[in-house]
Amino acid sequence: MLKPLLIVRGHREQECYATFSPDGNKVLTWGDETAQIHDAATGKIQVDLSGHTHALRAAFFRNDGHLVSTLSRAGSFRLLVAVTG
Repeated sequence: MLKPLLIVRGHREQECYATFSPDGNKVLTWGDETAQIHDAATGKIQVDLSGHTHALRAAFFRNDGHLVSTLSRAGSFRLLVAVTG
């Protein structure tokens, strides 16, 4: 049986999504009104990207990993610095 290397918690929605940063050191998760950046080795939340008033539809790292974009189901878009939010 396969065992997970890491379990990440922090979203209350049943459907949550995740993607790795370009360098593989971070995991970006989303699934409610927030996105979170986690350390890929420990799962610890490094940055909480809150502020949307509707559930997120998508979240992405920019190719260099320095910026994160989030898009809510209401159509609002945010561009955030990955290190500080």
